[in-house]
Amino acid sequence: MRKNSILFFLSFACILLLVNACSNTVSSSEELENFTPEGNGSANSSSVEPSLSSSSSQENIEDSLGMKWVSIPKSQFIRGVTEVTVSPFQILETEITQKQYATYLDLPTQKKEGDSLPVTNVSWYDAVRFCNALSKAYGLDTNYVYSSVGTAGVLLDLKILSLDSTIRLPREAEWEIAIRAGTSTKYYWGASDKTHLYANYYSESGVTPVGSFLPNAYGLYDMAGNVSEWTEDWYSAYSGVSFEENPRGPEKGSERVFRGGSWSSSLAELASDNREKALPEEALYNRGFRIVLKK
Repeated sequence: MRKNSILFFLSFACILLLVNACSNTVSSSEELENFTPEGNGSANSSSVEPSLSSSSSQENIEDSLGMKWVSIPKSQFIRGVTEVTVSPFQILETEITQKQYATYLDLPTQKKEGDSLPVTNVSWYDAVRFCNALSKAYGLDTNYVYSSVGTAGVLLDLKILSLDSTIRLPREAEWEIAIRAGTSTKYYWGASDKTHLYANYYSESGVTPVGSFLPNAYGLYDMAGNVSEWTEDWYSAYSGVSFEENPRGPEKGSERVFRGGSWSSSLAELASDNREKALPEEALYNRGFRIVLKK
């Protein structure tokens, strides 16, 4: 009898061990399935911002989101007394749309909603976070690193890495090369009586779907009008030197440059050399952005 009792308890203990092992296996599987890497386009991105491999190819991302990159060759333009030279880069054919933005980040409140409408009401910091999220989707390193998100969406301890292969905001000189598309006239379409064919401006209706007007000579839409566009640079007065190659704004500042005018702008604000500035945490319904790809 005693021997049978010992065997019974040993059998019962083995059954308990097997049940516990199975339970741990299921628990571990669930944890792996539900794990989301920190910083994948979230407001709590870490300072390291590691790149994440996308389950979709770059081509699939671009096809599903209607994104098309335009290659800009090495170019020059005259800015005051300065000859500015900019190395080749790729820039998005259109402004970032609400659909594209909402694929990676929470869409802020819009005055007009529509997948093909440009995203508005985004701060400079929002635009930077989108660049990081899309870089990760492409499997590229992120150009902007920061420790945490502070009041009003400010990215704390922000550093811009200037990587050779990444997605980022255009620098101001790159943006001006892109809008001019080889022209030296005040407006890239030439005479001002053609403006209504190329730009959504001085309008009471607000934004229009991207690509609704004629493109410039590089095939870029809405470089003037629709929404004004954030650039990467801090605002400062131009240097006044005779030559600059790939110029950037100062390392520190209080306001970031935005360009291009918007649906609410006057004709003068659509000029290719017109520049404006705003606090990077400011978000308005007439401002958005487009992005640059470096590979």
